[in-house]
Amino acid sequence: MLVRGIARGLGVDEKAAVTSPTFVIVSEYQGRFPLHHIDAYRLHGEKDIVDLGSRELFFEQAVSVVEWADRIMGALPDERLDVQLATTGESERRIAVTPRGKAYGRLTQELRGVLGGA
Repeated sequence: MLVRGIARGLGVDEKAAVTSPTFVIVSEYQGRFPLHHIDAYRLHGEKDIVDLGSRELFFEQAVSVVEWADRIMGALPDERLDVQLATTGESERRIAVTPRGKAYGRLTQELRGVLGGA
């Protein structure tokens, strides 16, 4: 659901089936910026994502969402926004957003302002 919301926010066609890329590892969608949805579960370390083209995935004008990011942590950009979701009830989730770098620190401050300090 999170990636679908990001896709819609980026203007990805609503007819596009935004689903988990488990069997293909990377799904790409076109919107105002390209969206790379990466499932790192089957990767065995940073080398695997480098072999898949991490420079293009993480360092171009695009949005990249990584599931199971802990498997490739060393390959992730230093400047990023870490988002963690936790199940807190049958239909409830908690979201934690951690900025990495100055630009994302400013972004989260702006979001707090918009959300009323949440």
